[in-house]
Amino acid sequence: MRLVFAFLTALSLTATVLMPTQVAAQDSALTIRNVGGLTCKKFSEVFSSANQPQNKQIFTNWVGGYMTGTARAKGIVDVFPIDDTFQFIQFVVLVCNENLELRVETAAAISLVRLERYQVKGDPSRLTLSWNGQKSSYARVAVKPLQEDLIKLGAQISADGAYGNKTGAAIQTVARSLNIGNAPFPTGTLLYVLTRP
Repeated sequence: MRLVFAFLTALSLTATVLMPTQVAAQDSALTIRNVGGLTCKKFSEVFSSANQPQNKQIFTNWVGGYMTGTARAKGIVDVFPIDDTFQFIQFVVLVCNENLELRVETAAAISLVRLERYQVKGDPSRLTLSWNGQKSSYARVAVKPLQEDLIKLGAQISADGAYGNKTGAAIQTVARSLNIGNAPFPTGTLLYVLTRP
Protein backbone atom coordinates (compact mmCIF):
# COMPACT_ATOMS: atom_id res chain seq x y z
CA MET A 1 0.00 0.00 0.00
CA ARG A 2 2.84 2.39 0.83
CA LEU A 3 4.42 1.67 -2.55
CA VAL A 4 1.20 2.59 -4.37
CA PHE A 5 0.83 5.77 -2.28
CA ALA A 6 4.46 6.75 -3.00
CA PHE A 7 3.96 6.15 -6.72
CA LEU A 8 0.77 8.24 -6.82
CA THR A 9 2.42 11.04 -4.83
CA ALA A 10 5.40 11.08 -7.20
CA LEU A 11 3.07 11.06 -10.20
CA SER A 12 1.06 13.94 -8.74
CA LEU A 13 4.19 16.01 -8.06
CA THR A 14 5.55 15.30 -11.54
CA ALA A 15 2.26 16.36 -13.13
CA THR A 16 2.17 19.54 -11.02
CA VAL A 17 5.71 20.51 -11.96
CA LEU A 18 5.53 19.55 -15.65
CA MET A 19 1.94 20.44 -16.49
CA PRO A 20 2.29 24.22 -17.17
CA THR A 21 5.11 23.67 -19.67
CA GLN A 22 3.32 20.84 -21.44
CA VAL A 23 0.04 22.73 -21.68
CA ALA A 24 1.75 25.82 -23.06
CA ALA A 25 3.53 23.71 -25.68
CA GLN A 26 0.35 21.88 -26.67
CA ASP A 27 -1.98 24.87 -27.02
CA SER A 28 -1.29 25.16 -30.74
CA ALA A 29 -0.03 21.63 -31.38
CA LEU A 30 -1.98 19.07 -33.32
CA THR A 31 -2.21 15.55 -31.98
CA ILE A 32 -3.33 12.39 -33.68
CA ARG A 33 -6.31 12.26 -31.34
CA ASN A 34 -7.64 15.76 -32.04
CA VAL A 35 -7.21 16.35 -35.77
CA GLY A 36 -10.39 14.58 -36.85
CA GLY A 37 -12.39 17.22 -34.99
CA LEU A 38 -10.64 20.15 -36.65
CA THR A 39 -12.18 22.08 -39.52
CA CYS A 40 -11.48 21.40 -43.13
CA LYS A 41 -10.02 24.89 -43.32
CA LYS A 42 -7.15 23.82 -41.03
CA PHE A 43 -6.74 20.51 -42.90
CA SER A 44 -6.54 22.27 -46.27
CA GLU A 45 -4.12 24.89 -44.89
CA VAL A 46 -1.76 22.21 -43.61
CA PHE A 47 -1.69 20.31 -46.91
CA SER A 48 -1.37 23.42 -49.07
CA SER A 49 1.59 24.66 -47.03
CA ALA A 50 5.17 23.92 -48.02
CA ASN A 51 5.94 23.89 -44.29
CA GLN A 52 4.30 21.96 -41.45
CA PRO A 53 5.74 18.49 -42.16
CA GLN A 54 4.97 17.36 -38.61
CA ASN A 55 1.31 18.41 -38.91
CA LYS A 56 1.06 16.71 -42.32
CA GLN A 57 2.37 13.51 -40.74
CA ILE A 58 -0.13 13.76 -37.87
CA PHE A 59 -3.03 14.20 -40.30
CA THR A 60 -1.70 11.38 -42.50
CA ASN A 61 -1.50 9.03 -39.51
CA TRP A 62 -5.02 9.98 -38.43
CA VAL A 63 -6.41 9.43 -41.93
CA GLY A 64 -4.63 6.08 -42.22
CA GLY A 65 -6.09 4.99 -38.88
CA TYR A 66 -9.55 6.22 -39.88
CA MET A 67 -9.38 4.24 -43.14
CA THR A 68 -8.20 1.09 -41.38
CA GLY A 69 -10.78 1.39 -38.61
CA THR A 70 -13.60 1.92 -41.10
CA ALA A 71 -12.51 -1.05 -43.21
CA ARG A 72 -12.35 -3.30 -40.16
CA ALA A 73 -15.72 -2.05 -38.88
CA LYS A 74 -17.28 -2.84 -42.27
CA GLY A 75 -15.52 -6.20 -42.51
CA ILE A 76 -13.91 -5.33 -45.85
CA VAL A 77 -10.34 -5.41 -47.14
CA ASP A 78 -9.88 -1.69 -47.85
CA VAL A 79 -11.97 1.45 -48.23
CA PHE A 80 -9.76 2.97 -50.95
CA PRO A 81 -8.54 1.21 -54.11
CA ILE A 82 -5.16 2.98 -54.31
CA ASP A 83 -2.51 1.84 -51.81
CA ASP A 84 -1.05 5.33 -51.34
CA THR A 85 -2.78 7.01 -48.35
CA PHE A 86 -1.76 10.42 -49.70
CA GLN A 87 -4.07 9.83 -52.68
CA PHE A 88 -6.99 9.47 -50.25
CA ILE A 89 -5.83 12.63 -48.48
CA GLN A 90 -5.99 14.46 -51.83
CA PHE A 91 -9.56 13.20 -52.20
CA VAL A 92 -10.49 14.39 -48.68
CA VAL A 93 -8.86 17.81 -49.25
CA LEU A 94 -11.04 18.26 -52.35
CA VAL A 95 -14.15 17.30 -50.36
CA CYS A 96 -13.03 19.74 -47.66
CA ASN A 97 -12.71 22.51 -50.21
CA GLU A 98 -16.43 22.14 -50.94
CA ASN A 99 -17.17 23.34 -47.37
CA LEU A 100 -14.27 24.53 -45.23
CA GLU A 101 -16.45 24.54 -42.09
CA LEU A 102 -16.87 20.73 -42.15
CA ARG A 103 -14.92 18.69 -39.63
CA VAL A 104 -12.14 16.54 -41.09
CA GLU A 105 -13.85 13.37 -39.85
CA THR A 106 -17.08 14.39 -41.61
CA ALA A 107 -15.20 15.08 -44.85
CA ALA A 108 -13.47 11.68 -44.59
CA ALA A 109 -16.85 9.99 -44.02
CA ILE A 110 -18.36 11.80 -47.05
CA SER A 111 -15.36 10.69 -49.10
CA LEU A 112 -15.91 7.06 -48.14
CA VAL A 113 -19.61 7.25 -49.05
CA ARG A 114 -18.70 8.59 -52.49
CA LEU A 115 -16.10 5.83 -52.91
CA GLU A 116 -18.45 3.00 -51.89
CA ARG A 117 -18.35 1.38 -55.36
CA TYR A 118 -14.55 1.40 -55.29
CA GLN A 119 -14.13 -0.27 -51.91
CA VAL A 120 -12.23 -3.55 -51.84
CA LYS A 121 -14.79 -5.97 -50.42
CA GLY A 122 -13.45 -9.27 -51.68
CA ASP A 123 -10.38 -10.16 -53.67
CA PRO A 124 -7.46 -8.19 -52.19
CA SER A 125 -5.21 -8.59 -55.24
CA ARG A 126 -3.61 -5.48 -56.67
CA LEU A 127 -2.30 -4.32 -60.01
CA THR A 128 1.09 -2.64 -60.05
CA LEU A 129 0.91 0.15 -62.59
CA SER A 130 3.97 2.07 -63.73
CA TRP A 131 4.60 4.85 -66.19
CA ASN A 132 7.57 7.20 -66.67
CA GLY A 133 9.14 6.18 -63.38
CA GLN A 134 5.90 6.58 -61.41
CA LYS A 135 4.24 3.58 -59.77
CA SER A 136 0.82 2.96 -58.34
CA SER A 137 -0.91 -0.04 -56.84
CA TYR A 138 -4.62 -0.36 -57.62
CA ALA A 139 -7.20 -2.91 -56.49
CA ARG A 140 -8.25 -5.31 -59.25
CA VAL A 141 -11.88 -5.37 -58.06
CA ALA A 142 -12.08 -1.58 -58.46
CA VAL A 143 -11.17 -1.60 -62.17
CA LYS A 144 -14.72 -2.22 -63.40
CA PRO A 145 -16.33 0.68 -61.46
CA LEU A 146 -13.46 2.89 -62.67
CA GLN A 147 -14.18 1.89 -66.28
CA GLU A 148 -17.93 2.46 -65.81
CA ASP A 149 -17.31 5.97 -64.50
CA LEU A 150 -14.89 6.74 -67.33
CA ILE A 151 -17.55 5.62 -69.83
CA LYS A 152 -20.00 8.09 -68.23
CA LEU A 153 -17.48 10.82 -69.15
CA GLY A 154 -17.40 9.62 -72.75
CA ALA A 155 -14.52 7.13 -72.77
CA GLN A 156 -14.76 4.57 -75.57
CA ILE A 157 -13.82 1.50 -73.54
CA SER A 158 -15.61 -1.55 -72.21
CA ALA A 159 -16.31 -2.12 -68.55
CA ASP A 160 -14.80 -5.60 -68.54
CA GLY A 161 -12.72 -5.29 -65.36
CA ALA A 162 -9.44 -5.77 -67.26
CA TYR A 163 -6.99 -2.89 -66.88
CA GLY A 164 -5.29 -2.51 -70.23
CA ASN A 165 -3.93 0.14 -72.57
CA LYS A 166 -7.41 1.44 -73.44
CA THR A 167 -8.28 2.04 -69.79
CA GLY A 168 -4.94 3.78 -69.23
CA ALA A 169 -5.44 5.94 -72.33
CA ALA A 170 -8.98 6.86 -71.20
CA ILE A 171 -7.62 7.94 -67.80
CA GLN A 172 -4.96 10.05 -69.48
CA THR A 173 -7.51 11.69 -71.76
CA VAL A 174 -9.83 12.58 -68.88
CA ALA A 175 -6.97 13.74 -66.63
CA ARG A 176 -5.46 15.93 -69.36
CA SER A 177 -8.82 17.44 -70.30
CA LEU A 178 -9.39 18.43 -66.66
CA ASN A 179 -5.77 19.48 -66.13
CA ILE A 180 -5.37 17.06 -63.19
CA GLY A 181 -2.43 15.00 -64.36
CA ASN A 182 -0.98 12.94 -67.12
CA ALA A 183 -0.42 9.44 -65.74
CA PRO A 184 -2.43 6.51 -67.17
CA PHE A 185 -3.53 5.33 -63.74
CA PRO A 186 -6.05 6.62 -61.22
CA THR A 187 -5.25 9.21 -58.57
CA GLY A 188 -7.22 10.54 -55.64
CA THR A 189 -8.04 13.63 -57.68
CA LEU A 190 -9.36 11.57 -60.60
CA LEU A 191 -11.52 9.46 -58.28
CA TYR A 192 -12.86 12.65 -56.73
CA VAL A 193 -13.84 13.94 -60.18
CA LEU A 194 -15.46 10.63 -61.09
CA THR A 195 -17.49 10.39 -57.87
CA ARG A 196 -18.49 13.95 -57.02
CA PRO A 197 -22.22 14.68 -57.18
